[in-house]
Amino acid sequence: EDFEDDELVIYEEGDQLALVLDEKNQSAWTETLKNRDYKIQYAKLPEQAVHKMKFTHFHFVALNENYGDKGLDNNPVYKTLIEMPMVTRRNIFFALMGCNFKTLNNMQAFQKSVNVVINEKDIEKLGDVLKKSIPENEIFYKVFKETLYSLGKA
Repeated sequence: EDFEDDELVIYEEGDQLALVLDEKNQSAWTETLKNRDYKIQYAKLPEQAVHKMKFTHFHFVALNENYGDKGLDNNPVYKTLIEMPMVTRRNIFFALMGCNFKTLNNMQAFQKSVNVVINEKDIEKLGDVLKKSIPENEIFYKVFKETLYSLGKA
């Protein structure tokens, strides 16, 4: 398939880009991420999303567990993200939305290889959830990168 109809968007150096793959909660994601100064893109189909991720470095990806109606483990977007090399993956904040998650549950997030899990019932608290989880993630990786650097691995 070709997605040539995607409009070309020119970004500035330093722009924070987000890819929102959650049609049901799209307006909540859009409002919350715009408030955090993200520039936002969407994709209707998983193949289109994977195509976008090949050519654009997104800093934030919001994925609904039912996106593409395939179930998470068969979702090409999810597979693409969790199979990325760590050096790429750790620069992407990956948020997973669904009805089976406990919001901010670190164990569930860890099991799914994402940065945060959010229950759909908590959609109205999305701003607060990101306000807590994004800085925590940045601190975690800052320590992680400094540790690698001090071990001569970076």
